[in-house]
Amino acid sequence: MTGNTKYFDHHVHTGHSRCVKVPYTLEAAVDRALARGFVEGFGSTNHVHFNSPDQSHLPVTRREIDEINAKRGKPFILLGAEVDVDHPSGRFTLTKQSLDLLDYVIAGPHNQPHRTLAMEDMGNEEYGEYFEALEAIIVNSLSKNPVDVWVHPFLQEIEIGGEYFADYLFPILDKVLPVLRDKGIAMEISSTFPRDKNDSVKVFGPGPRVEGWLQVARMTSRVYKAALDFGGVKFSFASDAHAVENVGDIGAPIAIARWLGIPGSRIVHIADLQGKHR
Repeated sequence: MTGNTKYFDHHVHTGHSRCVKVPYTLEAAVDRALARGFVEGFGSTNHVHFNSPDQSHLPVTRREIDEINAKRGKPFILLGAEVDVDHPSGRFTLTKQSLDLLDYVIAGPHNQPHRTLAMEDMGNEEYGEYFEALEAIIVNSLSKNPVDVWVHPFLQEIEIGGEYFADYLFPILDKVLPVLRDKGIAMEISSTFPRDKNDSVKVFGPGPRVEGWLQVARMTSRVYKAALDFGGVKFSFASDAHAVENVGDIGAPIAIARWLGIPGSRIVHIADLQGKHR
């Protein structure tokens, strides 16, 4: 990775996602991203929820993006979708009509009952059932469907348990990495933890809250390092923006990649995702 290289922010939410509290325009978003100087563009990736799979926003956003890119004379914005995957069968909610509109697809679990992991009556049997289902969801969803980026790996489980569940998560990762490599699916490096979590991370168990945050940092770094050492897996940078001021905020992922020594050849750029499904 070189200091003069610009990078793509593949994960941005606008007003079509219910998690966005103050909607903003794509024009404002592209201005904010490019003003950073190290961003080559971003992808609009509003949710297609597993339990509410409305996709009517996709043709609307496709037209908006095409108009903006034509006016600016360059494809600064791509159209993606963040698909929630939450069924052990790998069941996919994205329709063929929607897929034909998209440049690329990002996906990951969002609605697992991860907070139950911190309940007092949970034991090895209950943990085993949870992580067995999680493995099936991730492996089947990624292997059976047209996914280009696996988003925020194990975010929910790491946030609630820190390093406590390492013995469950890394065997799952061992099953996922060959799928990523063989299907050309990138692993997301996200700004979510360093930007949004800070002191709010609540890892259950004894110890000060800041120790929980450090556990999260160590665990996410171990996941990225395992993918790097496995070989053949690419990485993509994400702001996971839910507000216009965070669009293109991928400084932390860039720093993490440099610290880990991820070579530039394994970083996904806008040209790698443009038009993959069109």
